[in-house]
Amino acid sequence: MMQRLCVLILDDSPEDRETIVRSLRGDPDVEFETIQAETAELGVVALLARRPDCLILDHDLPDSSSLEVLAELGRLDGGLPCAVIVVTGKGSEALAVNALKNGALDYLAKGRLTADLVRQTVRNAVEKHRLLQRIEKQQQELERLYRGEQLRGAELERRVTERDQFLAMLSHELRNPLSAVITAARLLNHPRLDARADREARTIIERQVEQITRLLEDLLDVSRVTLGKIDLRVGILDLNETVDDAVRSVSSLADQNGVHVVVSPYRSPLMIEGDATRLQQIQSNLLSNAIKFSPRGSKVILEVDRESGNEEPQSGERAAPREFAVIRVIDQGAGIRPEMIGRIFDMFVTSEQLLDRSKGGMGVGLTLVRALTELHGGTVTACSEGVGHGSRFEVRLPLATPSNPPGDQPRQDLAAQGCRKQLRVVLVEDQAANRLMLSKLLELQGHEVWSAEDGAAGAALILHKSPDVAIVDIGLPELDGYQVARKVRSEAAGRNVVLVALTGYGQPSDVEQALAAGFDHHLTKPLSRAALEQVLDGLH
Repeated sequence: MMQRLCVLILDDSPEDRETIVRSLRGDPDVEFETIQAETAELGVVALLARRPDCLILDHDLPDSSSLEVLAELGRLDGGLPCAVIVVTGKGSEALAVNALKNGALDYLAKGRLTADLVRQTVRNAVEKHRLLQRIEKQQQELERLYRGEQLRGAELERRVTERDQFLAMLSHELRNPLSAVITAARLLNHPRLDARADREARTIIERQVEQITRLLEDLLDVSRVTLGKIDLRVGILDLNETVDDAVRSVSSLADQNGVHVVVSPYRSPLMIEGDATRLQQIQSNLLSNAIKFSPRGSKVILEVDRESGNEEPQSGERAAPREFAVIRVIDQGAGIRPEMIGRIFDMFVTSEQLLDRSKGGMGVGLTLVRALTELHGGTVTACSEGVGHGSRFEVRLPLATPSNPPGDQPRQDLAAQGCRKQLRVVLVEDQAANRLMLSKLLELQGHEVWSAEDGAAGAALILHKSPDVAIVDIGLPELDGYQVARKVRSEAAGRNVVLVALTGYGQPSDVEQALAAGFDHHLTKPLSRAALEQVLDGLH
């Protein structure tokens, strides 16, 4: 379905207004409705009456300037009611910076306008404005809920402060990668972009999307910890084998910060009973925390060791001797203030609560470390000699006893499973951009792909083509993904098709519902390429 956007063009030049109107015509994905005004007074009246999605605002107006109009709109209840793009013929960067500081989301220079540039700038500004509105509404809702509580005492006041700092950090952590993605996407549309810049822009988009994904996964895991809904897939494994994956997951962050990660695994296997994915998450969260607070050119050390100790005794019993695997992460970074040591693993607490948000984080990574460690029967501690003297985090996990039953088989290296064959794939996804990009990715991997945009068409296509695998979004029009799976499984032509559910919902109950409907696999959005390849490799 084509998106519809309303754009108010506020410019005293009829020629410039017509240039923008022409630029917005003929977009294949968006139908633009335009409103025009030539003075600030008429423009504000039109904006309040029509409530457009975007205002394209000329800097020099007969009765005002763009900064004065932005200031007036900013005083409205709720702030700026739509995305604002400032247009100037002067090309002054100082003017653009002032406009952005006063609430504009982007700017365009007259004389350098192209249809693609105008359309993309409007689409990006509208999307960013909507995202900021959602964040603002969520913050207002949280504030309303907190006002309804009877907050008493210093402890509750401290929690409110941490909440506000968390919301500010969440907004920052989302805006930074989103801004980089939008800028890189705009750069890809530039007609004179060379191959190197193209590669850099695509790398930035991929890296920033991965950052947003990790952020959302951490938030979801915090929610699961709070509700007691984290499930461990436990098996007997060598802790050393989880180290490489953990280091690999933070390699981009380490390179970006100029920090060298030094790994010191234990000289022999350290068999523990645990979940390999969650053990990797413990290590990657500790490494990420250390890297963020370490100066450029410094080292972060990851050690895996073995120690003897005593298990925590039950009431009335003596402490029993036990062997432990130990994970240590040591950095040469900012250190921890003494009064923060006891609170460093609490929810939404960061060591410095700095204005320098680049070192921030949201205060959930270490909370997850403690929760996941305790689920494995272990403990985690932090120590530091103070600000500027680095930090040391230590995780102790009980080694598996000989009586422990064998667990999961070691994971196979997918690269060693042989050459991939071409698969016949049906993709059912109602979001056009997601459908196009995933289809292209599958085709580049050598697969034959057919796609559909709603559940009814998707089910018919699967039964007609009888593909090797069908990837089906859950939230579809006509028929939802569960109905598609049940319909396909009810027909002889669909009983041997491997069905993969693709959804933004990843709770254990969501996985169970998908499997019950007839799906063979369940993948969450944003889709991990590695997870998809693992499913497809299993079909060869």
